[in-house]
Amino acid sequence: MNAALDPARALAARPRRWLVTGAAGFIGSHLVERLVALGQEVVALDDLSGGTRANLAAAARAARGAGRVEFLVGDVCDGAFVTRAAQGCEVLLHQAGLGSVPRSLQEPERSFAVNAQGTWSVLVAARAAGVRRAVLASSSSVYGDSEHSPQREEELGRPLSPYAAAKRTAELAAEALARSGGPEVVALRYFNVFGPRQPADGPYAAVVVRWAARLLAGEAPELFGTPERARDFTPVASVVEANLRAALVPLDGEPWLVANVGTGRATTLGELAHELFTVVVRHRPDAPRGFVQRPERAGDRASSRADVTRLRARLGLVPPAALAPHLAQLVAALVDSRRGDP
Repeated sequence: MNAALDPARALAARPRRWLVTGAAGFIGSHLVERLVALGQEVVALDDLSGGTRANLAAAARAARGAGRVEFLVGDVCDGAFVTRAAQGCEVLLHQAGLGSVPRSLQEPERSFAVNAQGTWSVLVAARAAGVRRAVLASSSSVYGDSEHSPQREEELGRPLSPYAAAKRTAELAAEALARSGGPEVVALRYFNVFGPRQPADGPYAAVVVRWAARLLAGEAPELFGTPERARDFTPVASVVEANLRAALVPLDGEPWLVANVGTGRATTLGELAHELFTVVVRHRPDAPRGFVQRPERAGDRASSRADVTRLRARLGLVPPAALAPHLAQLVAALVDSRRGDP
């Protein structure tokens, strides 16, 4: 059990230099902000194809009097560029990728190139630069058609989409590299992450932020499938904490570890709609109830729920007890963005 692991105390005692890929994106920018607030030196890498400079504004503000950020624009598939960026870095947090199962069905070659080949390029570059530990953003999609619930790390099914196949390929490549000379790798399988700065627009927006944005706009949420479909919705704050712990946890002689990052609870889409409505109605009293029904989408799993035994035992992370406070933070951030607030 690593419940006693305190990333803030450990990093204050010995600051490190970090490389964060996808640093201008949703999760990456939260990681940069947290690291800088903890007084760390961060090399933030992004090609700005999905992330934005505005996402790093909070991290830049946190840098005053704390850590330091060096922002580099470049492609993770450019090994020479990543190797130069990684010089002197002890830890890699690899968040760069092309998300969304539906997008991977439309752009399978691009999804595989970025999520599988891009990850390989980054890890090889990290090894060349002498990086000690890499934390890899994986996905619950790797469980595929597994009928086990909750999903346990050792019980995988067949992939249901190019995105799932690419993420699983990235895991296999990372484990092989870790076992043949390093760096050490901890792969974190994210379950339906949501939070502030998550893109709300476009056809590939994640369900929580997409529904929140529609309700704030006075529009009913679009439901693909049935309200009984369930997901393990995970606040971005838990993902940030999991990454820090994964970067620091002793691996006890093993160069490779994979762990779920979720809450261990399955929330139905009907329950999610009710909780979101309860939050949104405080900002928009005329927010609509009900759904706009859509057909099920190819590649979607019927349900997801993380087994968090390893998350608790190896990383010492206790998942949040309730989603409501985190949904309120997301909605407040969307309201602020509509007002033009930073």
